[in-house]
Amino acid sequence: MGEFGLKSYEIRPEDRAFILLLQDIDRQEASLCVYSQGFLATEFKLGGRREAAKERWNRFAGIANGWFDRRIGTNEQGMPVIRTRRLLPCFVLLRFHLREFIGRLRVIDNGMKDNSHQEDAQ
Repeated sequence: MGEFGLKSYEIRPEDRAFILLLQDIDRQEASLCVYSQGFLATEFKLGGRREAAKERWNRFAGIANGWFDRRIGTNEQGMPVIRTRRLLPCFVLLRFHLREFIGRLRVIDNGMKDNSHQEDAQ
């Protein structure tokens, strides 16, 4: 059993540039390879029919689970309090999380570029 994470502030600049080359996960047939002690432990394919089927299932499960949401009152601010029941499970989509991570890296990089131009102007 293991766990790993990617933290934007721990990624070296050359690795960040490499990650940002990923534009279209499906067309580029992206995969996430996890190594342990120098050996390939597992590889996750990030696209294809299986991921598309999982996305369709999650969409269906979200709609179906929404049928069982019930409004049970309001809170102190007057907002509705909704009880949710998740009868159908959803898949974790690595493609979605990787897309979000890359998008955040782009925002951070653009912010850094904008700030460096402002500092140069002063």
